[in-house]
Amino acid sequence: MVATTPVDLSWKNSILINRDVVNELKKLKKQDAPDLLVHGSSRLAQTLFANHLVDVLHIWTLPITLGKGKKLFEEGTPTQGGN
Repeated sequence: MVATTPVDLSWKNSILINRDVVNELKKLKKQDAPDLLVHGSSRLAQTLFANHLVDVLHIWTLPITLGKGKKLFEEGTPTQGGN
């Protein structure tokens, strides 16, 4: 888990990443392990995009308009080539 606050790590094989997120995720991606998933963190998603750590992106949206909101793809988000 990537978090800035204490979290429950009772789920099997859970680890906490709270520093040097990019390098720690790069290490995890090199391991022969299941996929890494992100649920509901636009801030973490921006970090992943900026460091080319996204291999596949699936987006589920629930359209609702409340004020200005957050952008999923911030200004200057680098593009990544696909197959």
